[in-house]
Amino acid sequence: MLENERRQIEGQRFHRLVQQHLSGIPVEKLTNLAGTFPLSQWWQNYLHSDLQLEGNILYPETTLIASLGDHKITAKYDLIAIDGEKIRIFDWKTYHKRPNESTMQLRYQTRVYCWLLATIAPILTNYQEFDPGNIEMIYWFANFPSQPIKLAYSESQFDKDRQHLEKLIKRIDLQREFKITEDESKCRFCVYRSYCDRGVSAGNWDEEFDISMDMPDLTMDQIEEIEF
Repeated sequence: MLENERRQIEGQRFHRLVQQHLSGIPVEKLTNLAGTFPLSQWWQNYLHSDLQLEGNILYPETTLIASLGDHKITAKYDLIAIDGEKIRIFDWKTYHKRPNESTMQLRYQTRVYCWLLATIAPILTNYQEFDPGNIEMIYWFANFPSQPIKLAYSESQFDKDRQHLEKLIKRIDLQREFKITEDESKCRFCVYRSYCDRGVSAGNWDEEFDISMDMPDLTMDQIEEIEF
């Protein structure tokens, strides 16, 4: 559990360092703050990676929100980089192991982030019409800096994601009872697992992804609303 917590804190510090760097704070000042392992290694891997951000309009640590039916969909992005009509979503991962492309393609994070950005994009780019095919989501792994996963988006996928999210929201609205999952592997890093008699010790980081960084701690009061 202590190792789990330590890695969460280091991951949060890494995200903060990248945000400060992209906001213009000099590298030398930030490097002094990255004196612990593995944070120092992640930071150097980031500095030596060519993310091709020069000339782009950058929105680090940006939260977007849009309506879908009677509900609101919100997501906090590590970085949105705009180059003309092209938009890239960067998401920093501190996973112990590198997942495969198909795993990341099916993640709800991928589907929600791309759909939401495609919905908001006309506001960010000043275009009345926007082609979702101009969006690319990039998962950059601090432990595998030369092996990012780049996922292209499309108008057909945009429509599929909207329909899927609408059905999922409707299903949740109609759900009256939420039963405990039968897949106990999903409980390894849940902070409430002891309430469900699923154990009191955290899982092993060698067996599971750093899922804590996929779920930012947000409340609606913290969100500056950008509606479309």
